[in-house]
Amino acid sequence: MLNDTTNAVACFPSRRRSIRRHFTRPPSGRLGKQADAPYAGLDEVMRILSYVVRFDAGCAPNPFGGRLTLVTCKPGIRRTAVEGDLIVGTGSATFPGNDRLIFAAKVAATVPLEDYGSNPEYRDKIPSFDGEPWRRYGDNYYFMENGVWRQRKNKHHPLEALEKDVSGKNALICDEFWYFGRCAVQIPSHCRAIIKKGPGFKIIEDTELVHSLNSWLKQMKPGLRGKPCLGGDDLVFCATTDHVDFSSRAVTAGSSQRIGLPRRSTKCRRIC
Repeated sequence: MLNDTTNAVACFPSRRRSIRRHFTRPPSGRLGKQADAPYAGLDEVMRILSYVVRFDAGCAPNPFGGRLTLVTCKPGIRRTAVEGDLIVGTGSATFPGNDRLIFAAKVAATVPLEDYGSNPEYRDKIPSFDGEPWRRYGDNYYFMENGVWRQRKNKHHPLEALEKDVSGKNALICDEFWYFGRCAVQIPSHCRAIIKKGPGFKIIEDTELVHSLNSWLKQMKPGLRGKPCLGGDDLVFCATTDHVDFSSRAVTAGSSQRIGLPRRSTKCRRIC
C-alpha cells in the first residue's frame, strides 16, 4: 500500500480572484496560422462520452505526469466508460463557453480505485505539497485500509466528497489526450452535437458524428496545451509534445508530453 499520506480534510481552492482574470482568449476552431501537423496516432473510436466541465481546476481531469486521468467526480462516467471510449469535456455556458473543448481523451484502461490507490505505477498522481508545483494537483486521493476507504491530504476535495468519488469505482487512464484548459478551443459547427447541456453525461454512438470529431482532433497535436481554467498560475511547462525525463530533465523530441521542468529551464515557456 502507498501509505505515505494521511486522510486529512482538504479545502477547495480559493475563488477570490475573478475567473476571467485567469482566461486568455482561446484560439478558434479554425486553426489558421496556429494549425498543427496532422496527428495520425488516434485510432478511430466508436463511442463518445460527453459532459460539461463546471470546475476545471487541474484535478478532474488531471492532465499532468504524461497521462490524463479521471479519478474523482463524474462517477457515472467512470462506471460506464470502457477501453477505447473517447471522453470529452466541454466548457460551461458562463466560462469559457459551452462551444469550447476543454479536453478530449481516449480511455486506455479502467483501473479499480483500490488498485489505483495502491499501485506504485500511479504514485506520481498522489498529491504532494513539496517539490514541483504540478504534483499538488494529483488525483490519487483514495486508498483502502483494513477494508475502509481513506482519503489522502489534497487541495481539492473535502472528506465529504469521499462517498461520491468512490462510487465511481474506477479510475480512467488516458495516454492519448488533448487538454486545453483555459486555452479551450472552439468546437467547429459540424461537431457541436457532441455538446451535453446541463448535468450528467451523454453517450454518442452516431458513426458520422464520432468520425467528424476524430478527424477534427487529428488536426491538432495531443498533450498538455494549456493550464487549468481555475488556478495553475504556478505551473511552467513545455508547450510542445516533447518528453521530459524527470530524472535527468532531458528533453527528447517526439515522445509523449510530460509536465515538470523546473522554472529556470530555457526549454519551457509560459502559455495562456
